[in-house]
Amino acid sequence: MSRTKVRNWRNLLEKRVTELTELAKELCPEAEVVVTSPIGDEDAAIEVFVPSEKYDELQQALIQKSVDINWEDGFFISTVVHEKSER
Repeated sequence: MSRTKVRNWRNLLEKRVTELTELAKELCPEAEVVVTSPIGDEDAAIEVFVPSEKYDELQQALIQKSVDINWEDGFFISTVVHEKSER
């Protein structure tokens, strides 16, 4: 793959990760979003920590967006939602 294609691929991947991050923050401003190292076949990985009352909404929305991205661009972006522990 040429350098230009690699750069374009990385730019698009970064844009798509940003879209997922922004979606999480839009639905739950107090969400903590962590971009982690991808594992295996993943192109990127995101973990989101939210209050328990937002868990289902965020999980469903992020999985749907991740699937849409996969269909549109072929990226496999793993999205994992965790409930924040009450301290």
